[in-house]
Amino acid sequence: MADALTAHSNTVVLCGPDWGGLPTLADRPGPGLGPMAGLCAALAHARTAGCDAVLCAPCDVLGLPADCSEQLSPAPAVAEDQWLVGLWPAALAPRLEALLLAEGAISARRWIATSGAAVRSIAGIRNINRPEDLV
Repeated sequence: MADALTAHSNTVVLCGPDWGGLPTLADRPGPGLGPMAGLCAALAHARTAGCDAVLCAPCDVLGLPADCSEQLSPAPAVAEDQWLVGLWPAALAPRLEALLLAEGAISARRWIATSGAAVRSIAGIRNINRPEDLV
């Protein structure tokens, strides 16, 4: 996934444990709030760095197309059936952080609905959870 994301950006960060020498971000606003806390950390990092948007994807997804960010534009948008593959405006960082502080861990679907993200069909993306998923 890191290689696939590098095709879209000159900066790739990992929201999770150290792996492969990539820079890592701590969950925001704190630990134990699930994947949306990782997204919140990435959005806050992008905003501080002066970036417009974050393209995110979980590490267990294969087949991210080279034009994924274009297919997801304009942001906010997520891939149909792969809710954690998304393009998010960095400006949404404070809104997501406020939601996490108010409600605790939230689902990706809750954030998609709250943010008004579009859901777009992107062919070829596969979630890999078991060896048979690789076939």
